[in-house]
Amino acid sequence: MKKAFHIFKKIFIYTIIFVVSLYALLWIWSLFVKETPNKNINFGVTFSELYAKELGLNWKETYIAVLDDLNVERIRIPVY
Repeated sequence: MKKAFHIFKKIFIYTIIFVVSLYALLWIWSLFVKETPNKNINFGVTFSELYAKELGLNWKETYIAVLDDLNVERIRIPVY
């Protein structure tokens, strides 16, 4: 019984040391590694003919309105 407790105690201590070491390494790594923000973000819209019809809109007029009124430069058209 005494030997089993000694082994359990040893495993517990090594586990605690491992977890604390891992946490410390990750914390130190986070101090030195900084993500640079992407400066070239391109926004756009998604146009769905099916969704326009589902809303009861004329999809051609809606598409033209998106292009003209919103001045969209990038448009994604899903393929179903």
